[in-house]
Amino acid sequence: MKDSIYKRQFDDACDGSLVVTSVAVTGTGTVSTTVDDANKGVYHWYLTLNLDTNITPPARTVTLDSQPTNYPEATLIIKSQPPCADPSKVEVTIPTIGAPQASELIDYLISEGMARYVYADGGFGCRWWCRVALQKLEAKGWVEKGAEDQYVALQQACAERDPDRFPTFLKTGKFMDKDLTEFRQD
Repeated sequence: MKDSIYKRQFDDACDGSLVVTSVAVTGTGTVSTTVDDANKGVYHWYLTLNLDTNITPPARTVTLDSQPTNYPEATLIIKSQPPCADPSKVEVTIPTIGAPQASELIDYLISEGMARYVYADGGFGCRWWCRVALQKLEAKGWVEKGAEDQYVALQQACAERDPDRFPTFLKTGKFMDKDLTEFRQD
């Protein structure tokens, strides 16, 4: 499987060199990948990189969103945008360590295989994708230890409040190895 990345809406020239002050795992029902019979969506989860815009306001973020656009294979959608204004969003925000730049963090996650993901049956797996991303950022030392635990605690609190929109079962997709056959020289 090759990397599947859509970066057209990422303003690397403006946002790529900005420091990521925190990483949020954001859940919103407006981008649901699954809708039940009552037209009530299950929340979709993605990473939000909060950028240091003290020098160049207004507030900006970069989202890294794994979506099953070529079901079951995901596309990693990377885009620059204002902070999420969805009033029903839920998120946990973890401060960064060491002042990584947006492009540096994005390149690291891509190099770690985050753009090679296959969703579980039914289009589930965004929560797992986010957990693995947090694990990788923790291992790199770019977020504080316990970041994944904070995210899991948020998931549990949301499930207690609204189990229909925040299922307690965790379906996991699969991260695939990169297909290197195109680089072979016979």
